[in-house]
Amino acid sequence: MPDAHALLIPSSIGFAHLGRLLLIADALRQSGHSVAFAYGGPHGDVITALGYPWLPIADITLGERGVFERAVLEHYTPDVIERCMQSELAAFEAFRPQVVVTDFRPTAPISTALAGVPHLAVLNAYATEAFDAARLLAEPAASPLRYRLTQQAIHGFVRWQARRFASDLNRAARRFGVSGRRTLYGYLGGEVNLLADLPGFVPLTRLPRHSFLTGPLIWEGLEQPYPPLPPLRSSQRRVYVTIGNTGSPALIDAVVEAFAGRGEYQVIITTGAYVSPAGGLGENIHAYRFLPGSAVMRQSDVAIHGGGNGTTYQCLANGLPAVVVPSNNDQIIAARLVCWHGVGVPLSLHGLTAGRLARAVEHVLSRETYRTRAGAWQQRMVGVDGAGAAAQVISAAARAAAIHPRGWQHSLRGLMEQPHAAV
Repeated sequence: MPDAHALLIPSSIGFAHLGRLLLIADALRQSGHSVAFAYGGPHGDVITALGYPWLPIADITLGERGVFERAVLEHYTPDVIERCMQSELAAFEAFRPQVVVTDFRPTAPISTALAGVPHLAVLNAYATEAFDAARLLAEPAASPLRYRLTQQAIHGFVRWQARRFASDLNRAARRFGVSGRRTLYGYLGGEVNLLADLPGFVPLTRLPRHSFLTGPLIWEGLEQPYPPLPPLRSSQRRVYVTIGNTGSPALIDAVVEAFAGRGEYQVIITTGAYVSPAGGLGENIHAYRFLPGSAVMRQSDVAIHGGGNGTTYQCLANGLPAVVVPSNNDQIIAARLVCWHGVGVPLSLHGLTAGRLARAVEHVLSRETYRTRAGAWQQRMVGVDGAGAAAQVISAAARAAAIHPRGWQHSLRGLMEQPHAAV
């Protein structure tokens, strides 16, 4: 295997983690850097198709989707942690990277520390300790006491939960002589964090130390032809539905029940990699495994989605309001953010009915303010290049580590302002 200067390790629990790192890999390659992947999921063919060397490694996978019946991090048992770490160390030995970049790889902080390799992590801003979740429930200016009490309650719960999920990881770190990261945030992040968010969209108490807001990373698929959308009658409104790779098939069932036979709507559904498109949906409902999201959104009136980070920003990039039906904790936060900014409405998957879903869509379509606010965010996203910004930080990190091996994070911002040599 050829040497690789930047080794990218995405989680296998959903394609979005791989898709984000593929975008960064392309930006790095265009800048003349060499890139390789270590990956334990089912989409290695995509990595190969894009011309990157890669090595299979241990990871948890979706399997029969039962992984989402409980918190994902509960699957990182001591045995899983050991397998993941050993496969990461083997990948470091094979590729000899100058930097490692991960997307949801909680064992990487331990293995990179053991190998002495700089570690950068791509993550959502709300997966950091700086996320001000209380702002979504109480405005500090309008009700300062309620805000402070809400903030204290949320922080207490989050700290307890983070310590609980990090316990096995901390034990593994201590066993290998690595200083424990103590809480889950320390294992989700790296020595430097690349936050795939737009400034102002996620309320933060402060920008975390050694963290950079790169902008969203929106995967649009491989450059290949896709079937054209069916013709839309002048009286129809187009509803775009996607569950990505971590949404619930129950949402598709509710969509079909809500809109089948309703000729005033044309429904376009993408089911992702883990759910097969169903047949016999009716003449106004059309299902596909994958379509380039932005291309459909530009021709749609409203989106229904599960609340993935990429899809949420994809809607904003196209000025499209949304109904968000989350199925995991990250998506619940995204749904709250969509509501907070007035660019759509959230619905709970628990107790979801066709009637509630149809009424939510009708509500969004009947109020122009949702599209107006989404359009304002669309303007803010013009010219944002999340992958390019991330590649700039990664390149500077490699330079900083070469110059200051023990304190490279502290000199990173200064080096980013200088001309970049190859990684």
